[in-house]
Amino acid sequence: MSIRHPDDLKQVLSDPKKLAKAFSRHTYGMLAWVDLFGDKLKNIKGLDNKLIVAKVIADNAKHAKLFSDRAKELGETPETYKPPEIGQKFTTFLKHTTTLWTILPTPGVL
Repeated sequence: MSIRHPDDLKQVLSDPKKLAKAFSRHTYGMLAWVDLFGDKLKNIKGLDNKLIVAKVIADNAKHAKLFSDRAKELGETPETYKPPEIGQKFTTFLKHTTTLWTILPTPGVL
């Protein structure tokens, strides 16, 4: 696997402020998945499928906590991160779609 933009990555990793912002962005993203899957969990059919989705929720919550802690250590307040408009539109779309939730009962989807 190759890194598409290695110079950009080096720049972010070498600048604590940029790294903190990246951690805040990842915190937001992880929590967005926690909220999205959490809201849909009651509609998931089958215990095995519920367990898979619950694991995804738990894993994303743990990762959000890790990213949040790192951002705070670098002086960032991840709770104040605001996504770009396109990101918010995509999250809103996912909250209102049922397509993903109708295929989840299919074995092997996740």
